[in-house]
Amino acid sequence: MTQDTTKALGKRLKQIREAKQWTQAQLAERLGCEPITISRYERGQSAMGVDTLGEIAAVLECSIASFFSETPEPAAPNELSRDELRHYLSDLIYEVSDRESLKEIATFANEVITRRRKSRKR
Repeated sequence: MTQDTTKALGKRLKQIREAKQWTQAQLAERLGCEPITISRYERGQSAMGVDTLGEIAAVLECSIASFFSETPEPAAPNELSRDELRHYLSDLIYEVSDRESLKEIATFANEVITRRRKSRKR
């Protein structure tokens, strides 16, 4: 990873963390690391591996793609428009790699859609 990429990812990490109004210490605690580690990532002094980036994205409840976008993610999914929610869900599902989890998500989504359709018919 180039130094420019490391710094850009660190900058986005800081933006996303601050959008959630979390301190470096709060993020570090959730990740099980030291606050200095978060500081080093944010300043571009340490590069995040793909696995680490995935863990951070999961803890921050954002997609890995959000680290490569200049558009800050909204603080919570309930603040998203319908189209933004579709993209958000698509990003989340894309990050799931095992078939069983995908089947579980599909089953849950189908149950929600079925309930909605039934409630509309009443």
